[in-house]
Amino acid sequence: MTAPAELVIEVTAQDIANGIPTAACSCPVALAVHRLLGPGEVTVTADAHGAWIEADGSTWVLLDPGHRFIELFDDGLPVQPGTFTATLVSAL
Repeated sequence: MTAPAELVIEVTAQDIANGIPTAACSCPVALAVHRLLGPGEVTVTADAHGAWIEADGSTWVLLDPGHRFIELFDDGLPVQPGTFTATLVSAL
């Protein structure tokens, strides 16, 4: 499969309810990306500068507001469903 240049990630209320804070494979964004891309491992990592999504040998960068969503969720603060765009930075 060719990696899309952008991922339009729709995080739902169900993703938020089922997501686990600080869990790279089970946070709401990872659950939404998994639903978008289908079977396979999805990993979402974040630091002070941004967030990265890895799946099927490809990496996308997720900046604000998606990055901020992850920070808030990981800190146990309330978040709302939303749509975020991640940009491809490398692919196999």
